[in-house]
Amino acid sequence: MSYHSNKRPYLTIIIATLNVEQTLEKCLDSIIHQTSINKIEIIIKDGRSNDKTIDIIKKYDRYIRYWETSSDSGVY
Repeated sequence: MSYHSNKRPYLTIIIATLNVEQTLEKCLDSIIHQTSINKIEIIIKDGRSNDKTIDIIKKYDRYIRYWETSSDSGVY
Protein backbone atom coordinates (compact mmCIF):
# COMPACT_ATOMS: atom_id res chain seq x y z
CA MET A 1 0.00 0.00 0.00
CA SER A 2 1.32 3.40 -0.93
CA TYR A 3 1.13 6.27 1.53
CA HIS A 4 0.98 8.65 -1.42
CA SER A 5 -2.38 7.49 -2.66
CA ASN A 6 -4.73 9.98 -4.29
CA LYS A 7 -7.62 8.61 -2.23
CA ARG A 8 -8.72 10.69 0.71
CA PRO A 9 -8.57 8.78 4.01
CA TYR A 10 -11.37 7.09 5.95
CA LEU A 11 -11.44 8.02 9.62
CA THR A 12 -13.19 6.68 12.72
CA ILE A 13 -13.50 9.11 15.62
CA ILE A 14 -14.44 7.79 19.06
CA ILE A 15 -15.66 10.39 21.53
CA ALA A 16 -16.00 9.63 25.25
CA THR A 17 -18.43 12.05 26.88
CA LEU A 18 -19.84 12.98 30.26
CA ASN A 19 -21.79 16.22 30.71
CA VAL A 20 -20.19 18.04 27.78
CA GLU A 21 -23.12 20.13 26.57
CA GLN A 22 -20.88 23.21 26.46
CA THR A 23 -18.47 21.74 23.88
CA LEU A 24 -20.01 18.73 22.13
CA GLU A 25 -21.97 20.58 19.45
CA LYS A 26 -18.90 22.59 18.40
CA CYS A 27 -16.89 19.35 18.29
CA LEU A 28 -19.46 17.55 16.13
CA ASP A 29 -19.87 20.54 13.81
CA SER A 30 -16.13 20.62 13.30
CA ILE A 31 -15.99 16.92 12.49
CA ILE A 32 -18.86 16.83 10.02
CA HIS A 33 -17.60 19.84 8.09
CA GLN A 34 -14.17 18.35 7.36
CA THR A 35 -13.43 18.27 3.64
CA SER A 36 -10.06 16.52 3.59
CA ILE A 37 -11.50 13.21 4.79
CA ASN A 38 -13.37 10.91 2.39
CA LYS A 39 -15.61 9.42 5.05
CA ILE A 40 -15.83 9.98 8.78
CA GLU A 41 -17.42 7.52 11.18
CA ILE A 42 -18.35 8.94 14.61
CA ILE A 43 -18.82 6.71 17.65
CA ILE A 44 -19.85 8.19 21.01
CA LYS A 45 -19.67 6.45 24.38
CA ASP A 46 -21.39 8.55 27.03
CA GLY A 47 -21.02 7.93 30.76
CA ARG A 48 -24.70 8.69 31.48
CA SER A 49 -24.67 12.46 31.20
CA ASN A 50 -27.30 14.35 33.15
CA ASP A 51 -27.09 17.63 31.24
CA LYS A 52 -28.14 18.26 27.61
CA THR A 53 -25.39 16.06 26.11
CA ILE A 54 -27.84 13.33 25.04
CA ASP A 55 -30.12 15.92 23.39
CA ILE A 56 -27.15 17.12 21.32
CA ILE A 57 -26.22 13.54 20.40
CA LYS A 58 -29.79 12.92 19.25
CA LYS A 59 -29.73 16.15 17.22
CA TYR A 60 -26.67 14.88 15.32
CA ASP A 61 -27.83 11.26 15.18
CA ARG A 62 -27.77 11.11 11.37
CA TYR A 63 -24.00 11.78 11.42
CA ILE A 64 -23.21 9.33 14.24
CA ARG A 65 -22.54 5.71 13.33
CA TYR A 66 -23.17 4.43 16.86
CA TRP A 67 -23.73 5.89 20.30
CA GLU A 68 -24.69 4.63 23.72
CA THR A 69 -25.02 5.99 27.21
CA SER A 70 -24.44 3.95 30.35
CA SER A 71 -22.77 4.34 33.70
CA ASP A 72 -19.09 3.51 33.68
CA SER A 73 -15.92 4.04 35.67
CA GLY A 74 -14.55 6.77 33.40
CA VAL A 75 -12.12 6.57 30.50
CA TYR A 76 -9.19 5.64 32.69
